[in-house]
Amino acid sequence: MGLSRTEINLKRLLAAAPHQQNKLKLMHYVATLREQLQEIALERTAEGFPRLVSLHFSLVHVCSC
Repeated sequence: MGLSRTEINLKRLLAAAPHQQNKLKLMHYVATLREQLQEIALERTAEGFPRLVSLHFSLVHVCSC
C-alpha cells in the first residue's frame, strides 16, 4: 500500500523544517504538521489499523538515521 497524500506532505515538511531559517515559516510548518498528524490519525489502513501506527514506525526509522 502506498503513502497517502497527507503522509507525503508530512514527510516533506519534516525534511524541510530543520533547514528553514524564517521563523514565521517555521511556525507555519509546525501548525501544518499538527493538522496533518490529526488528519492521519483518522485514516485507516486496508486492514483497519490506524495509519498513525504505520507512520510512527516510519518516522522512528527516518529520525534514527
